Amino acid sequence: MTTVLVTRPAGAGDPLVAELESAGFQVRAVPTVATRRLPVEWPELAQFDWIVVTSAAGVDTLPRVAAGPRWAAVGEPTAAALRSKGVSVDVVPAEANGAALAEAIPDASGARVLLVRASLADPDLPAVLRRRGALVEEVTAYETVEGPTESRDDLLEALEQEVAAVVFASGSAVRGFTRLGGRVDLPAITIGPRTSAVAREAGFKVAAEAAGPSVRQLAAAVREAIPTAAIAAVERRPRRLRTSAALRNLVRETRIDPAQLIAPLFVVSGRGVRHEIASLKGHARMSPDLAVR
Repeated sequence: MTTVLVTRPAGAGDPLVAELESAGFQVRAVPTVATRRLPVEWPELAQFDWIVVTSAAGVDTLPRVAAGPRWAAVGEPTAAALRSKGVSVDVVPAEANGAALAEAIPDASGARVLLVRASLADPDLPAVLRRRGALVEEVTAYETVEGPTESRDDLLEALEQEVAAVVFASGSAVRGFTRLGGRVDLPAITIGPRTSAVAREAGFKVAAEAAGPSVRQLAAAVREAIPTAAIAAVERRPRRLRTSAALRNLVRETRIDPAQLIAPLFVVSGRGVRHEIASLKGHARMSPDLAVR
């Protein structure tokens, strides 16, 4: 079974994990970014014209839901988290980034805006709002931890397996992955252009980019990219034996002559494909997900 590594903060409880498992992948979920609440003195929410939230983690920090203000969310996952609290969301931009959200808010000039944000946040959002004439008050409700130390051992253990690709949903997750000692020779699948840019800067080859910011779109990108990514991973690095340190050392020290490789491998495109070869009894043409097992 093909293994992918998911780096989102929710770990094994993330809906992306369920989506990928239902598609037939083996998923290792190791958060390479975490969020932690900060102590906040919240202003009276009802005094604002707009309350702008930039992540589902920010929604979780809200002390209450106020009647009166209009609400804006950076993307559909954040909007869904607000709706689960009974909030009617007025604005969700077509592109899930701070600048697009700031431009999408109507009648910004003179409006009082409360921005609920992380300690590491996109500076474009408040800057564009202020340029448009909004009166912005920022609340730093939580901090983003890139590379939480509690994930280090789990990540290194996961990378002992043959991993077809690493899935990143933010630039912070990419930076956290590398800070924890993750390898950049694995194919990366990202949630969007900004995350792809961070991944490439870190040294990753981006195998696929989601068409949009939703879990389903990210899962679709994984499904489309994995056959190619799996082949690339097999070509780059042979499977390592993990039974013991002695066996791993033996593998590293052993050199195999090509003449010893007598088992042919016939690969075809697709997923879950296996066609027996009539002229070679016991051999079959297989899609990459079956061939790498």
